[in-house]
Amino acid sequence: MGDNVKEDLSSNRLGYGNFTGSTNVEFTFVGSVNENNLNAANFLSPEYPASQDLVRGIEDLVVATVGHHEEDIVSSADGARPRVDIITDIECPATLAYAEEGSACLHFVVEVPLTITNGPDEYVVKDVMKSRWLKATNIDGILYDAVKTVNDKTEFIGIGKPGI
Repeated sequence: MGDNVKEDLSSNRLGYGNFTGSTNVEFTFVGSVNENNLNAANFLSPEYPASQDLVRGIEDLVVATVGHHEEDIVSSADGARPRVDIITDIECPATLAYAEEGSACLHFVVEVPLTITNGPDEYVVKDVMKSRWLKATNIDGILYDAVKTVNDKTEFIGIGKPGI
């Protein structure tokens, strides 16, 4: 969905549906951390709190991107937390302002569980939320801000591609 498309789950254009249930939305992004020895293999280790900073930041991002008039349609699935499904070591692309091209970056694939109540089609909700999260992460820098709010000493030095 393009930036020019109004992404409002409760708009009449999308229409209300009778879909009620749980679904998972997957989105990807790039991040970089201060420590050169922090890589995909040890990111989820308990000795590195950055993984919990990220999960809590994603939870805050979910709340921030569901409009107040949509809270009765989309919410975090009860008791379910975002899950980092895949972490891959990559070289940082040239487009990142916070890391040198070729330095160590991590590529994340995250699955976020949602509950939809009397909303539009499940796939519409997934498309809208994924689009919002990608914009919030890659353009607005909101995920990084959320992680810094969770832990102002986080090992992350940047997430997404803010400002592009």
